[in-house]
Amino acid sequence: IPNDKRIIIQRVEKHTSAALRFSWYATENRVATKKAALLEMLKLNNIKPQSEPKCARYNPPWNIPFLNRNEILIDI
Repeated sequence: IPNDKRIIIQRVEKHTSAALRFSWYATENRVATKKAALLEMLKLNNIKPQSEPKCARYNPPWNIPFLNRNEILIDI
């Protein structure tokens, strides 16, 4: 159980997502560029998105930028 009330744990139904992994900081501009790239990859492969793109950030802000792990996720 989280000790921070802002954290909510919820069950998510099983699904398949396309992911585009990238490093460095997930700035607005970089996220927008990566979202467009993933949508274009799906389009080129005739895969229809089932959700809007989401950005997942996995590291704390003080992490070394080139070690940051981020992903753009789209349900397919």
